[in-house]
Amino acid sequence: MEVRTADASTRRSARAILAASVLFALVWKFGALGSPPYGEHAWRDADGLGIARGFVQDGWNLLVPHVAERGATPGVCGMELPLVDWIAALFLRALGDSFFAARLCVWLCLPLLALGMFALSRRLLRDPVAASVAAACLVLQPLVLVFSRKLMPEVPMLTALVWGLALAHDALAGGQRSGRSFLSAAGAGVLLAVAATLKPTGAAAGVPIALWALQARRTPGTLLRAALIATVPILATAAWIQHAHALDQRYGLHLFKLEHDWLEWTHLLFRPTFLSVVFGRILHLYLLWPTVALLALRWRDTVAAVREHREVALWALAALALVIVFGSHNYQHSYYAMGLLPPLCLLLGAFSAQVTMRLSRPHLARSAALAVFAVTAAIRTLPRFPPLPYDAVRVEKAAARLPAGLTVATDGSSPVISLSVLGRVGWTERPEALTPERIEALRRQGARVLIDSSFGGRLPAATVASLPPPVYQDDQVRAFRLEPR
Repeated sequence: MEVRTADASTRRSARAILAASVLFALVWKFGALGSPPYGEHAWRDADGLGIARGFVQDGWNLLVPHVAERGATPGVCGMELPLVDWIAALFLRALGDSFFAARLCVWLCLPLLALGMFALSRRLLRDPVAASVAAACLVLQPLVLVFSRKLMPEVPMLTALVWGLALAHDALAGGQRSGRSFLSAAGAGVLLAVAATLKPTGAAAGVPIALWALQARRTPGTLLRAALIATVPILATAAWIQHAHALDQRYGLHLFKLEHDWLEWTHLLFRPTFLSVVFGRILHLYLLWPTVALLALRWRDTVAAVREHREVALWALAALALVIVFGSHNYQHSYYAMGLLPPLCLLLGAFSAQVTMRLSRPHLARSAALAVFAVTAAIRTLPRFPPLPYDAVRVEKAAARLPAGLTVATDGSSPVISLSVLGRVGWTERPEALTPERIEALRRQGARVLIDSSFGGRLPAATVASLPPPVYQDDQVRAFRLEPR
């Protein structure tokens, strides 16, 4: 298919669509950047905050990350590449310790993600307005809106993935000169390696890369560029996984699971609950119901968009298969489907071009459809959780007055959140599990402070009776000193 020419009004429309979408994504719930971990995947956000503080407090070695929930160990733990947490630590050092500063690096990825998706979409859809629609749909995705306010690697991973794919397309199918093609291939390999080591959920992107390589002319240069794009992320991922396992074995802290039963899906696929989670989210969370209705109503345009962009459709099917293979992780971890979002949004961009090409005012139609998409996405991300059960500002002030030392914090729901809110390291335990015997065992291991709180849970009366009087107490936080014996 030949590249479609774009007149000045079309280019302006594309820029306006993209700019408005990015602005909406940046402004949406801006205040959440400064809030304590709460709501959707709060535990994962709290992990990231603890790791970022670990770099500031324990050392800047990217290969040796320290977690907050460490007990009396050094806190070194095997995990995905903690590059996002390391960059967040730079923001903490520069701007001071705050939730806002730590999450800023993820939030700033939004415009980069939109531009990267636009660059990829221009190459694949060959229409600037369709490309802007695809990029807008990605940056307005409910998961992107939510996770861009948390210290999690998902949005940075997507940013590296789409830019890496755009460069891979240039290297294999872009018709560049030899020297520039190798630079594009090298850049693609590095960016795809970053994406894979941050979070391997975008692995299905190998499908379009393989198709571009197969469609390219069989020359030594093409083969070398394809090998460079493929081997760099594969080798980087294998090396990092081996390193992460070595950290687990050396330091004995197994908080991050690096294993999975890859055959679990074979029996889950026959469970209605699993099917509703995997396929239901595509309808109500990724495509959103108004868009689904339009896709069904204009099914001929939907089919035409899929036929015209078979490589994108194959990528979407491969990404869906990978989501299914992640099995029961899908029940609690919606971010395992992040790699499915780019091909779905590309198909939405292609559909928008099909459905509006015969309209008298196509720009207005696209803008209206995206406005509905944005509003629906914002509604879909409305909190499903009650408000914070405590005054976060007062807790932050109280935390600065608590005694120093390894801390045992009550955490009745999600581990590590209490330690993150209090800005401390040590243990998290359910309040009912902290019997006098358990507290004594932790004291022998090095615990020096015990904190219960309104957000972590209150200690049983019998446990409190066995402790010395609190050294700090208000209506939200209470701290006991655990003296060494």
